[in-house]
Amino acid sequence: MQRLLIILILFASCHIFGQTVNTDSLFEPKLRGTPYEFPLGYTGTPFYTDEWLKGDIMTPDGRQISNKLLRYDGYSDLLVWFREEDSLWVQLDPDFIQSFTLYRSNGSVARFKKSPVVLNTAGSFVEFLAGDEYQVFVRRKVAVRGSENRKIEGKVYAFGVWQPQYEYYLLLPDNSSLRFRKINKRSVLEPLPDQYYLVFDDIIRKGHLRLRNEIDLIRLITSINASVK
Repeated sequence: MQRLLIILILFASCHIFGQTVNTDSLFEPKLRGTPYEFPLGYTGTPFYTDEWLKGDIMTPDGRQISNKLLRYDGYSDLLVWFREEDSLWVQLDPDFIQSFTLYRSNGSVARFKKSPVVLNTAGSFVEFLAGDEYQVFVRRKVAVRGSENRKIEGKVYAFGVWQPQYEYYLLLPDNSSLRFRKINKRSVLEPLPDQYYLVFDDIIRKGHLRLRNEIDLIRLITSINASVK
């Protein structure tokens, strides 16, 4: 009888541990979160990307969780995970996320991290665009801009309109920072202290750089960092 009990216990143990080998197994940190409730009463999208992207998550204690389907909600500042085994949308607890990386289908990568304290964004997630001694980040914020009426079953309802409202942050070598929403020479150069203004203006003039979009901004910061090495 005792031998039979030992066999049953061993069998049960093997069965239990066999069940844990999945996307959230004993071999990687558990994801923590709650079911995601999609905000109603709006048009547009709160998400940075239209589709789920494969991504990695880094926890504050330095552990990595890999190969998850993720989307970033810029309206609520949340990382949402699509749990494939039951098709559940899970909003992950921000306190257990230090950074995350999204891999786009075109091969490009978006790297998000908790905002540095000096940026004064209250711990929001920001995307790192470029930098070393000089760094530039963007907060992929989505805001409600106006409303539109829609008729549903004979009744008219007002819906808020979601629109991207990105905010850019330049982190300088002395740990000061500046924020701007439009990418152009005036927005970037005018707020700069004199010693930094001269550096930026010199690089822009010598390189015949334009400042119209994120690609131009990344090129500028990359050139400045190369010039100070």
